[in-house]
Amino acid sequence: MKSANPLETELPGANYTPAESLPITSLEQLKTISEPLRLKILEIISDKAHSASQIAKLLNLPPTRLYYHINALEEQGFICLVETRVKSGIIEKYYRPTARSFHVDRSLLGGPSSRQEMFQAIIGAVFDPTVEDLSRSLTGGLIVSPTTKPTNPKRIVLTRAVNRLALEKIPQFIERLEALIDEFKASEDVAAGQSHTLMIAFFPRIEIDANPNHSGADDDN
Repeated sequence: MKSANPLETELPGANYTPAESLPITSLEQLKTISEPLRLKILEIISDKAHSASQIAKLLNLPPTRLYYHINALEEQGFICLVETRVKSGIIEKYYRPTARSFHVDRSLLGGPSSRQEMFQAIIGAVFDPTVEDLSRSLTGGLIVSPTTKPTNPKRIVLTRAVNRLALEKIPQFIERLEALIDEFKASEDVAAGQSHTLMIAFFPRIEIDANPNHSGADDDN
């Protein structure tokens, strides 16, 4: 009886461990990772290495559609090749993210023009995938009305609120929001559980009748 090849039984890239977090240090990197399809690729390979053909199958896309995006992610340091295997004479390349998370480096906070471009890229990277996630969940029947009982696991929490807060209370409020986000991210990843998306945007706004000369747009504090 022919013994099994250990490479065929072990998951590709099983010995690879990504960094905990890496900085995004250029606008080119930020633009690269802001593309919704590339964010989907990163999500798919976050826990297990996949080849382009495997990713394409999960996304219901032809593999040729992904090569450009995979190359862009690799060139900008977001993913790396962790293993290569030959299957039926075809070379399969398996990829993983270089880090579990990526954060924007403060060096990108330059002048007003570069700052504006940076935030537009960040907004696109956050909002576009969220809208796509929400649309797929609605189509798939995973979401029910916000008016249903809070105990319903399919209930969506969706709201927009505007309020004036005392300046001295804002840092405390942000701390509580960040603690809630950290709690969500640190929650046990249950294999049989339901995947959820959490998106929060909290920022100072210019009121319609406000004096634009006192908007605080140049105040970094």
